[in-house]
Amino acid sequence: MRFAFFMFLAAMCVSCKTPQSVSLPKVTVDRVTFDDGLDEREAAILSAVYFRRFVSGCGMPEKPRDDGRYWRVRLWGGYIATYQGTLQLAKDGSEVLLVPPRGGFKTVTRDLLKHENVKYE
Repeated sequence: MRFAFFMFLAAMCVSCKTPQSVSLPKVTVDRVTFDDGLDEREAAILSAVYFRRFVSGCGMPEKPRDDGRYWRVRLWGGYIATYQGTLQLAKDGSEVLLVPPRGGFKTVTRDLLKHENVKYE
């Protein structure tokens, strides 16, 4: 009986749709040049701009963390600072990804992405 229950739970977890990252368009920002790669200062500036434009009007990104190929920035939004996902900024300037939190994007983020014509899902 325990084995059958365990197999049922495992099957349910496998069938769950894992949120996928979304590729965001490059945004022109003063003092930031994508072509020569991104340093920590530029990643911090970009994360603030991308947060306001694509994630939420209320809240803030954390300080960028070096994660090899990317600068990873955790995003916190709303009045009680809930986790809104993570920005991954390629150090070579080639891409900016928005990774949703486990439960998927919050309504405000979905609305902002839709407004900016960014496909997610």
